[in-house]
Amino acid sequence: MVLGQTQNILWADLRAGRVAESYLLVGGSDGDRRAAALEFAQSLNCQGGTLGFREGPCGDCSSCHRIKEENHPDVFRLDFESQGNLLALSPEKKAKQKEYQIDAVRLLVERAYLSPLEAREKIFIIDGAERLSEESANALLKVLEESPSKAHWLLLTCNPDQVIPTVRSRCRKIPLDFPLSGARDEKDPEIEKWVQESLERKGKNAIALASRILADRKPGQQKKDLAQFLKVLSGKMEERLRDDPSIENVGKLETILQSQIDLERNVSPQLLCETVLFSL
Repeated sequence: MVLGQTQNILWADLRAGRVAESYLLVGGSDGDRRAAALEFAQSLNCQGGTLGFREGPCGDCSSCHRIKEENHPDVFRLDFESQGNLLALSPEKKAKQKEYQIDAVRLLVERAYLSPLEAREKIFIIDGAERLSEESANALLKVLEESPSKAHWLLLTCNPDQVIPTVRSRCRKIPLDFPLSGARDEKDPEIEKWVQESLERKGKNAIALASRILADRKPGQQKKDLAQFLKVLSGKMEERLRDDPSIENVGKLETILQSQIDLERNVSPQLLCETVLFSL
């Protein structure tokens, strides 16, 4: 297993039989995003008898091995190297690539309408979705809205704001787990008490609880304390999701993960904390 919280959201989709046609995986490192996408592809196509992120793909069957090594005919990852090969670019043109071209995207879309050669599901991974030109993004729109049967799209990016909005809006957004700096030890008794109280109150007195969590702290310390609170809270929600992969619990975990991303931006800690507590 690569990413605990992200895995559990994707696993919940698998377990509930509501796998989306397209996902936008946001945050984490380049390696994290690729590993999560490939692990998702393995889970959909594992031949070892397990399906979903509770147990994960077996990792031993032919399908799992070939997907991991990126040589499975039904799992394709678009990056500049593969685009150069698709379009038979010269070494000089390969080195100058700055965006994904419409001809490369059209080839992928055409492949999506073909039946899988070996796998149960075809997976198309676009690594660095912010590199889609306006033309290539427009070529994707229809297939993202209504992908052919047995075809799924995973768009990966470190900066969703740079992905064309029409593409972004058609994908189910999955924030990846990522480390938060400046956090205190997650066994801090006070943090644990706030987390438990927030889960038990179910949104009641959210403003008062948010004020207590952030009370009498300078802005810089507020951000650190809230980061640690969200980190522990996401862990608790992850545990709940393993026991109950309901849409409600998936939504709660997504809200918490998104708030961790928003906290790294210029967002009011008080407002962000209140939003999270109300969502519970």
